[in-house]
Amino acid sequence: MGDSLTVRGDSKIGCGQWGFVIDHLGSLASVIGVIVSAVGLGWVVIVARGARSAAQAAEKATTEARDNIGRNLQLIDLERSIALIERIKLLHSIERWESALELYPVLRTMISAIIARISLAYLSHI
Repeated sequence: MGDSLTVRGDSKIGCGQWGFVIDHLGSLASVIGVIVSAVGLGWVVIVARGARSAAQAAEKATTEARDNIGRNLQLIDLERSIALIERIKLLHSIERWESALELYPVLRTMISAIIARISLAYLSHI
């Protein structure tokens, strides 16, 4: 019986051409494990690149949305300021000086907020 398998010690089990494979089963399992790990690592790298691209696109979209909202708020604040100026002009024309004086601090606060928002938007793009 020429073809045999060594299980433990010198005992031989006939197994034909598979004797070498069975004798080196641990090494074969290690090689297969390395191959599977390499393929898995490659897959993880590909998925990570896709995730990074998606994160960058999301960040860009978020920045654009924030900028659009900021511009809309600036326009609303400017329209409110213009309306307040018109009201102050009306109060001046009918000589209601005290009422007009009460609105100046409100107008100053509104304009300061607009300037601050514009400055913040400018600094965030530097």
